[in-house]
Amino acid sequence: AFKKLEFVVDIGYYPDETVWFADIVLPACSYLEKHGLIRRTMYPLYPQVSVRQPVVEPMFDSKEDEEILHELARYLGVEDYLPPHGEEVFDKMLEPVGITYKELCERGVYTQAQEFYPMLSFFTPTKKIELYSTVLEKLGYDPLPYWKEPPYKATKEYPFYLVVSRQAYSRHTRSQNLKWLYMIYPENFCYINSKKAKELGIEDGDEVYVESKYGRIKIKAKLIEGIRPDTVWVPAGWGHFTRGKYGYNLTYGKGGSSNILVPTFTVEDMLKRKEPCPTSPICEALVKVYKAR
Repeated sequence: AFKKLEFVVDIGYYPDETVWFADIVLPACSYLEKHGLIRRTMYPLYPQVSVRQPVVEPMFDSKEDEEILHELARYLGVEDYLPPHGEEVFDKMLEPVGITYKELCERGVYTQAQEFYPMLSFFTPTKKIELYSTVLEKLGYDPLPYWKEPPYKATKEYPFYLVVSRQAYSRHTRSQNLKWLYMIYPENFCYINSKKAKELGIEDGDEVYVESKYGRIKIKAKLIEGIRPDTVWVPAGWGHFTRGKYGYNLTYGKGGSSNILVPTFTVEDMLKRKEPCPTSPICEALVKVYKAR
């Protein structure tokens, strides 16, 4: 897809795969090098905001994301169309709580402590746990959970259903190159039912090909009992093909990319399905597994 674009600009913290398709690379700061506000959003008991301050100056030629955008806007002569940035925008964001960014820097954390009370209702139209979803019903979807047959069935050529998800040691594609985590989980595997693997002449640790009609990857097999005989699991986030001093040094060429095995859907394709979760089929594919020779 990137190869089809006329011009690609990459803004990132380190040289990942996108960099190799980019015409221009603009290095951005990490969160340890920039200012900001951190709002507690995961089930807070009361409103809470804290300040983010850099522990080091921006390294090399990197800049904060907002600064990059404003520099580009200034160069293009459209800076007036962008909202303010820096301390000015932080002050604007803090107006509802009645403090300034400078005051927050002195305090570190601002909270609006409130008396705790039990939550006796939910944020639904009925204020209840909705097994029968009135929201989905209003949008024209089935209000009750239902089973829908997959659009395809396993075949003699592609006998396995592919499951793509993540394992516990990494997050998306961001943490595979951390040394401590790498020591625990240095590459991903194709997890396959032990009995089924033996039928295919595959032993634990063997290099195998996992192939769908969309592509093929080379990866090591991991034999387990806790998976269906007609299913294989390939964790996402591996199979990096770039490297560099600050890039994916450790994981370069390790494991396989599950993205190669799954279909690519356009927005139009997903909307045609007329389902409340149309992106879930992105992880669907039929595959075959065979020993690498």
